[in-house]
Amino acid sequence: MIYIHTLEDLNPKSAKIESVDIIREIKRNNRLPLSEEELRKHFSAFFVSKNDLDVMSQALELIPKTIKEIIELPKTKGDYEPINFKRACSGLQEIPAPLKNNLDYVKKIFDWQESFISQVTPLLNDIPSIKNQGAAKAYDEKIGSLFEVILRNKNDFVFNFKDTVNEAQLTRMNDLVESMDKGCFFHVDLQEYLEKQDFSAIRKRIPREELEKVDKITKEIKDIQKGVKIAYDHNMKMINLAVVLYAYINWVKGF
Repeated sequence: MIYIHTLEDLNPKSAKIESVDIIREIKRNNRLPLSEEELRKHFSAFFVSKNDLDVMSQALELIPKTIKEIIELPKTKGDYEPINFKRACSGLQEIPAPLKNNLDYVKKIFDWQESFISQVTPLLNDIPSIKNQGAAKAYDEKIGSLFEVILRNKNDFVFNFKDTVNEAQLTRMNDLVESMDKGCFFHVDLQEYLEKQDFSAIRKRIPREELEKVDKITKEIKDIQKGVKIAYDHNMKMINLAVVLYAYINWVKGF
């Protein structure tokens, strides 16, 4: 996509602009009537895999466990920075609700995506035969029901993303992983700070037992990040799917 970079960028105007190049590609590679096999080749790039569902589910399950492990880290040992425990927990606590909503949405798409192909193929092929207002209204209702599932939105051609994983949660997890890789849970003494020592050097003075606890938490946070990223990427794929479907409709209408 050239103009759509975030979940809020989709609207009728941006879809129209984005669809120009897609329509050119469709013209080069397709003829009417379209077959299910042809459409599956194009649309399957936006489909959900079982592995996507598993990674998201595992991430959701990991969050309370990881928060508990952070809370249980020592608060008085000189090697730790307890204030960063609170920040990490606060960030993780923002994730479950939108991730759960996203997981429910992705499960719905997973169960629906094959039937989408069988529904959309005749709808596209039938467009040239629409000759009156009644047929046009019936068509709009059928195609509208597909966009409703894709965009979670019954009334407008925009993606309803605010209660799902969006840029806020993605940024939060990316920042948290970056901080963990820099050793944010561990205290940096004045000399280390002045010398701008990398955490790989600071690690050498930290007791192994303490490192192992935090390394385990870091791995879990990275697994949560994977689930959040898959959820976000899925949402962007659904926007792409909507734009490609929009392009197919306008291509067929041009016949």
